[in-house]
Amino acid sequence: MPLQRLAFLLAMAGTLPFFLGLLLLVAGWPLQQFSGAMLSHTYGVVIVSFLAGIQWGVYLFAQGHLNLFIASNLIALLAWFSLLLAGRFIGFLLLDVCFIAALVVDWYCHRDGIISKWFWTLRWQVSAIVIPLIGLTALATF
Repeated sequence: MPLQRLAFLLAMAGTLPFFLGLLLLVAGWPLQQFSGAMLSHTYGVVIVSFLAGIQWGVYLFAQGHLNLFIASNLIALLAWFSLLLAGRFIGFLLLDVCFIAALVVDWYCHRDGIISKWFWTLRWQVSAIVIPLIGLTALATF
């Protein structure tokens, strides 16, 4: 299977825990001792950290106008901080800000020619699913 196709399938599969968390939260069904809100929030922080790691790795090989070491670390730390508010409306809003910030950083990387067009397309397509799902989860906790 071509790399781009595999990346697309894995990225789309990575949205499923956000759907599951929202479903569990809205239905009021806990999974073991964890609520849907906690599952979505902790998974979101893991994914933001993963994205920050990609940005860190990109900067090792190509520098653009934006210092990705600093930007990616700030985003990862903000995501970690959102865990202090995990499962609550404000925590999800903060997590959504992290996803939006990571997408903006990747837009700069795309604009500067640091990441490929197919990767940028993948990033915004998946973000177009995840960001609203986190927003809906935030609303469900309100």
